[in-house]
Amino acid sequence: MVCLNDLIQDVHDLLRPQSLHWKTDVRVEAPSERVSVVLQSAASLRGAVLNIVLNAMEATGTDGIVVIQLARKEDRVLLEVRDNGPGFPFTTDDLTDVFRTTKPEGIGLGLTIAEHAVSQENGVLQIAREERWTCVRIRLAPALPTEP
Repeated sequence: MVCLNDLIQDVHDLLRPQSLHWKTDVRVEAPSERVSVVLQSAASLRGAVLNIVLNAMEATGTDGIVVIQLARKEDRVLLEVRDNGPGFPFTTDDLTDVFRTTKPEGIGLGLTIAEHAVSQENGVLQIAREERWTCVRIRLAPALPTEP
């Protein structure tokens, strides 16, 4: 059993030095109650979230905003990373294609690997542009009952 509150806080803490250096405001929004799930590989999901947040930080640049949000929706878990960067120069349907990248030094595997890690947990990774935000959503099911 993995507490997703702890997982996203760990990712936030790990990237804190970079966010301070880049002057990126990285916020965590999570419920006060612990949201836990059973995972096949907590390390793979943690790596996926780390990659998604790092991509968001890079996309926003200096003085950008990245929000890591965790929510329980009925019996499901929604983990969302939003950033106020410029978005993508092509359709979001293509973003998890292998070797698709917007970075000059990128190889285009980060989101592909993240999508694989999420699907390994019977979850779904979705990417969308909504108003001024790029949103990467991870849906996992089922959420375990709230811990005391």
